[in-house]
Amino acid sequence: MLLASPSLPAYPTCRPPAYWQAGKSRRGEVRGGYITREIDRITAEEVYPKLKSGKVLLVCAYEDEAKFKIIQIQGAISFNEFKSKLPSLSKGQEIVFY
Repeated sequence: MLLASPSLPAYPTCRPPAYWQAGKSRRGEVRGGYITREIDRITAEEVYPKLKSGKVLLVCAYEDEAKFKIIQIQGAISFNEFKSKLPSLSKGQEIVFY
């Protein structure tokens, strides 16, 4: 999993989804059904060619559709759409959350 952050401002009222709490444990540990590890960071310049060629799935990490519509990046899908596509994604699919 990769995380793109073009220096977005912090939103103190926004919290990550509850399942991300597993990420607080040690690297590689299985917690709550998820294998935790550090998040790889990627720049917008690295994401763009992959997004344009269809090699990467760009996902807004906010579950709130209103927030998604405010900060939507062209080519990105909402978190709710991502959840519905999850069962059909290949294990090798590169996914970038922003």
